[in-house]
Formats: sequence, C-alpha cells, structure tokens
Amino acid sequence: MRSWLLPITAPPLLLFAALVTGATADDSKAKPSVERTARAEIAVQAGPDGIRRYTLVNQRFDVGRLEGKENGKLVPAEIVVQQTLTRHERTDLDSADVRLESTAWMGGDRPLSRQAWRIVDRADEGRFWGGTFYVTRLEPRGPGEYLDRYYDLATGRFLFAASDSLVELDPKVFRRARWVAYRSTYTMAGPAAKESDLGWLAVVSEDGTARSYLISSSERVPHYNPDWGLVDPRDGSVVKRLRPIVGETLAPPLEIQLSFDSKKPQVRLPLGDGEIDLDRARLAPGYRVVRGEPAER
Repeated sequence: MRSWLLPITAPPLLLFAALVTGATADDSKAKPSVERTARAEIAVQAGPDGIRRYTLVNQRFDVGRLEGKENGKLVPAEIVVQQTLTRHERTDLDSADVRLESTAWMGGDRPLSRQAWRIVDRADEGRFWGGTFYVTRLEPRGPGEYLDRYYDLATGRFLFAASDSLVELDPKVFRRARWVAYRSTYTMAGPAAKESDLGWLAVVSEDGTARSYLISSSERVPHYNPDWGLVDPRDGSVVKRLRPIVGETLAPPLEIQLSFDSKKPQVRLPLGDGEIDLDRARLAPGYRVVRGEPAER
C-alpha cells in the first residue's frame, strides 16, 4: 500500500496581534507580530483495491466579540477561535467523515494569552452567532437536514441544537424566553429513537437554558423540517420574527404553529413566557407533544 503527504502550497494564514487588538488607520505603519499560524495538508493513500483514501486537514482563525455583562452594563470582549477541520474521504463514497476542533482564546489586551475553551464536534464548520453563541454545523450527506449545535460563546458549554433557523422573541414581550428552536430527527446526528418521533421544539432563555418538547405522530409523516413559526396575532401570518410596531404592545401567550405535510398546521402550541402550555395545545389526530430531551447532542 502506497501513501503520499502532499503539502498545499498556499500562503500561510497569519493572525496578527494588531488585528486582534483593534488596529486602526493610524496603526498602519506599526509592525504586526505573528501570534499563530495555520496549516493545511492532504494525505493520499492508495490501496490494492484501487480505492484512494484522502485525509484533508485545514485550519483557520476567526475573531469575534463576546457580549458580556458586568454590573448590568454591556462589556464587550474579543475572542479568537482556531478551527481545525479534518475530513476523511474515499473515491468509492460520496460522503465524508468530518471532525471539527475549535479552540478559543480570550485575554484582555492580549486575547491569545489565555485559552478559554475547546470543542470537538462532528461538524463541517463553526461560526459566531451574534455575541452570544458559537455554532457548529453538520451538513447533510444526501437527503436530510443540517444540524446546528449552539454553544455558550464565553464558556464553550453545549446549550441546544437546531435543524432550522431560530424564532426570535422580542424581549419586550417575553422576559424569560428569547428564542425557539426546532430540531428534526432527520439529520446526520442519528435516527430517531422511534419511527414516530418527528423532532424537538426548544424554548431557549437569554442564558441559553433550553426547555425541550418532543413531537411525534402515529401518521406517516415526512421527518423533514416542518413549515413552522410564531403566529402574528395582527394578521395571522407565520413568521420567525414579529415586526415591531411603535405604540403597539403584544403579550404572551402567542401561538407556535407547525405544518408537517400540508398547509394546514397539525400542531398549535400556546407559548407563554418561558414554556409551552401543553394543556392548551391543539393537535391533529395522531399527533402528540410531551416534555422530552434529545438523546444526544
């Protein structure tokens, strides 16, 4: 069996301290210092069966801002994340096995002086979500949904996962709930525990604490993301974010609707300030909603 290690001949990715500390036009003549470098490489292994196996390693750096609070005041801080993506591919398969290692540094005037957290995930990429979350994404291989995992940007602690964009809740309307997330069972993270399980709905607070609800159906329903969102009580539209109108005040409970296989919603859930009122849920025949957490991240 033969193998090669082929270096990628590209300029090294450099992270400059001047960039991290907020360089301006007046700093253009200052000589930046290289804090860290990134690598990229590809290894090729050819077997006697004619199948080639590739291992690709790519690194990159991202700089973001953490929106922390101190004594009730917003205190932004810089955070640097190094991503190391390792992909294993074969010429006889369309899919690839992936591993994403994310390492974060924070530290006052020298953000790279203190490692804050490290996350190892089965994911294709990571990104900042505002100044609140670090999110990794696992793309589908063939049919299915992507999976976003949300982590606390300050600590790296896992919070919740979603397979669709979040519903954003107005803090003037909801004091204890900030987002609603939907996670389908039809992702690369693994099949549902039961064939009847469709997905989880999570009501997420400002600190990332999630209260999850399992949605299931005895009917034959596609496990893709449903058409879903918050019902705007002013016009009946289903949206991911309510339009604010000056002088108009909304108050919970508001309704979350989910339509799995038709334009008519099968699941209607009253959303109070922080949780769903299951006693007042309106469900189509065969559907069920209970408190329940996903078995894995």
